[in-house]
Amino acid sequence: LTDRFTPDTTPPVLRNFTLNVDAGTLTITFDESVRTSSLVFPRIQIRSSATATAATDVVTLKAATSSSASQNVSVIVVSLGSVALNELKSKPNVGTAVSNTFLAFLAQSVTDTNARFVTADQVVASNAVTVDATSPTLQRFDLDISGNPGRLLLTFNEFVNASSLNMAVFQLQHNASNGATVSFTGFTAPVIVSSAGLTLTVTLLNTDLNLLKAETRVGVSNGTSYAVFPSSLISDNAGKAIVASLATAAKRVTVFTADALAPSLSSFDVSLTAGTVTLSFDETVDTKSLDVSKLLLQASSASSAVSLQLTNTSSFDSATHRDSIVVTLSSSDRNSLYRLALCTRSSDCFISFPRTLVKDNAGNQVNLIASTLAKAIRTFTNDSKIPTLVTFTRFDLSNGTILLNFSETMDVTTANFSQITLQVFPGTAPSIQRYRLTGGSTVSKDGTSVLVQLTKTDLDNVKLITTLCVSAVSCYVVLPSSFIRDKAANTITAVTLGQQAQAFIDDNTSPQMTGFDVDMNSGVITMSFNEPVRHLRLQSTALTLLGSNGTSPATHAVLIATRESTADGLVIATKLSVTDLEAVKADSTLFTSSTTSFLRFTSSLIVDMRLRSVAFTKPVPVKTFVRDNVSPTVAAFTFLSMNSGTLRISFSEPVDRLTFDVKKITLQGAQSNVTSPQTRTLTGGTVTDFVTTRKELQVALVEADITAIKLLNSLSTSKANSFLVLNAFALRDMAGNNVTAVPTVAAQQVVAFEADSSNPALSNFTFNLNTSNLVLTFNDVVSAASLKAQFITLQSTANGSDAANNYKLKGGSTVSKDGYVIDVKLTAADLNEVKQRSGLCTTLANCFIALTGESIKDLVPLSLVGITPDTGKQVIRFTDDTVSPTLEAFNISQQ
Repeated sequence: LTDRFTPDTTPPVLRNFTLNVDAGTLTITFDESVRTSSLVFPRIQIRSSATATAATDVVTLKAATSSSASQNVSVIVVSLGSVALNELKSKPNVGTAVSNTFLAFLAQSVTDTNARFVTADQVVASNAVTVDATSPTLQRFDLDISGNPGRLLLTFNEFVNASSLNMAVFQLQHNASNGATVSFTGFTAPVIVSSAGLTLTVTLLNTDLNLLKAETRVGVSNGTSYAVFPSSLISDNAGKAIVASLATAAKRVTVFTADALAPSLSSFDVSLTAGTVTLSFDETVDTKSLDVSKLLLQASSASSAVSLQLTNTSSFDSATHRDSIVVTLSSSDRNSLYRLALCTRSSDCFISFPRTLVKDNAGNQVNLIASTLAKAIRTFTNDSKIPTLVTFTRFDLSNGTILLNFSETMDVTTANFSQITLQVFPGTAPSIQRYRLTGGSTVSKDGTSVLVQLTKTDLDNVKLITTLCVSAVSCYVVLPSSFIRDKAANTITAVTLGQQAQAFIDDNTSPQMTGFDVDMNSGVITMSFNEPVRHLRLQSTALTLLGSNGTSPATHAVLIATRESTADGLVIATKLSVTDLEAVKADSTLFTSSTTSFLRFTSSLIVDMRLRSVAFTKPVPVKTFVRDNVSPTVAAFTFLSMNSGTLRISFSEPVDRLTFDVKKITLQGAQSNVTSPQTRTLTGGTVTDFVTTRKELQVALVEADITAIKLLNSLSTSKANSFLVLNAFALRDMAGNNVTAVPTVAAQQVVAFEADSSNPALSNFTFNLNTSNLVLTFNDVVSAASLKAQFITLQSTANGSDAANNYKLKGGSTVSKDGYVIDVKLTAADLNEVKQRSGLCTTLANCFIALTGESIKDLVPLSLVGITPDTGKQVIRFTDDTVSPTLEAFNISQQ
């Protein structure tokens, strides 16, 4: 045994080391043997600098690091292990050269064989560094397309430089050796690196994900997901490119997570110019599953009150699967948008739909968008396309309509109907063969078809042009660009040369009389029709004038009338002949007021511009009635008969005899009363119509007037002294107008005068024996001065057979004036002679008279019609002698 033993008290010292990154080993040399089992790896560092403060990269060995050396050696070969090695590889500034590779053994990191720890930190520079020369390999990859975004997990056998990842070279292949592929174009940063640095989580670009989902043969399951990439996909920090995965030996996905996420509509755009609705989803959808009829465009995000459900007439390209679908609106759907004033700007365009709208390629239905939470539009492009007139579809002459069809929905409120011109042929038509409307209206709602309703005036004016729009080939429409605008306020393409009507509907309605006016002064009847009629085809004889709507018997058929109108039109006038007018006026129940004026007519009365006969209707009432306000005038003092005691007056028009006041007739002996003091105003008389036209009246004079006239020797004894004066209130016509007066200074002379040609005759007589008065009454005025009493015989019998009791007067006188009654005063001798005859004039029964024509004359003078003795006339009143005789004188004869 040694006498003295001095134990080892010196801690081990680190001498040098070498680093082989490619092999993943660290060879460490000490100044003495150390216990490998005492190595405390977490206190061993590989640094980029000798000093800890200056080192930018530091790798601390992990507890799992193992050593391949024997228990007690001075040179230890340490296997870094994958964790530490990959961490080392991840540090770009350490372990890549001798200059940046230092090894630090911190205190207490190792003991020598005597269990002495390194007591202080020791750092040495590397003697040699072997850099990584081995290419990394892809150990596995996982694909998750269940969400959005999709993710690709790449796991390598060593640390790789994530920044070198080039996803543009990465492909997925249908199987391990061939088949369809989907290429990726990039990724969405950042790439997530796992803590060990071996796994990269790559967020796929949405476009790549959608391309993948669009390819139904790749990336739909584990069996259809194989990775193909070249070595340029990625490299490690030493710049070593990855081992390529060839298309002929592609690497299969380890974990595939299928798409389980419902697609969502990201945005939608509307272009009215293109007529499209573009649907953009957050992933590729199965376009074949799209049901356009499920799309609802609405004006508000919260309500579908104003909305349009698209129809399957709108189309889209279903050939490929993609995340954006362009729906081309059908003409019907597009025009419905315009009609509803929907999607006219961004603020009134929203979309909603149910889940059944579309599916993705995994069969996931789209997330619904409720109509109460509708999605707002992203971009709106208003309609800038100029609309055109597609067809002048129809001209309806019967109903007065024009049907125009445009290439898109038009805003009917912008239509200026007064800009429509109709013409006979295309091009520039003369004014007589074209017509520009003055107005119009439409019942059409916004749409491609605009039905123009012509005004009554315009339709009538079109009909008046006999060559215009009487067939499709004679009907062209001309429109300026400003005639109408579409819903985007675009004006139309002007129709300058004219577009022909495709269809024509002729006027199939008969014209109707809508009323008439009548002027009873002029006799003009002005008839109004509901459409223009041809004035030259007027047949006035087809008219019948009625006093009521058909129940009254008062009628008058027009016999002769002249056409007053000189042009076709709505109003046609005819003038009644004087005969017809007077016949109407003569009827007090016909055409005297608006309530007694009706027209009836036959279909031959007139035709419209298309030669259709007027429609027969019930009697038409008058609209405007102008009563006869012209006073009748005396046409002539036609006749005066002093023989019959009658006079006749003719008038300018029919008069109402019932209004004739004969007391307002005066006869005078000259044209002016200034030169004729003899006049007679009638005191009465009987009036009758002398003719049926009521234009001439006859007055039978009363005896008093006849007597008075006959008693005036300078009045109405001849035509020369027979004149008529008439008061204005003497008579009225059938319309109530007073007759025009015939003044005393301009009296009308009689046209025909009939003098008194009848001999006077004794009508009766009375005899008063007390007074000796024989009163003779004649049928005519007689002249008192012409009395010759000696031609009067009184007789006791009518036949004068009792000669003894017959007595012819010897004389007699009268104080009577001319007249019908002459009071004869018998002489005393004649009276006594009568009294002496006991059988004569003692009673009514024995008192008769006979007289010759010479006994008295009328004023003409005409002799009396004699009464022969055998036809004696009996007294009508007799007064017997009741006076006692008195002695008037006596004589005494002395003889």
